[in-house]
Amino acid sequence: CMQNVKEILSQPSIKIGDKLDAYSIQSEVLSIQEKHLEEFITTLDVLQQLDVKFPPKRLVTFAILAELQRTKNAIRRMSNNDLISLPDMQDETRCKAMKL
Repeated sequence: CMQNVKEILSQPSIKIGDKLDAYSIQSEVLSIQEKHLEEFITTLDVLQQLDVKFPPKRLVTFAILAELQRTKNAIRRMSNNDLISLPDMQDETRCKAMKL
């Protein structure tokens, strides 16, 4: 199984969005093997290739806390029914990226 994953990931002709399932498997395997640093570095690289932006290092904690507060405030204004009836995310690439 991991050999197939490595083959897929090594093929430059395959777009990054089409490799996300393979990256997800690789991430799970690295986690099981307790290779957390390698898992983290690989995941960060994939997210950057998907154009997921991260704040500068010195602002990461502040940015995360600010976004968390913004999300909490938005959720507080919604009823349980509002939350349940939210539409599913349509961007398949972003959905897969979130699973990493």
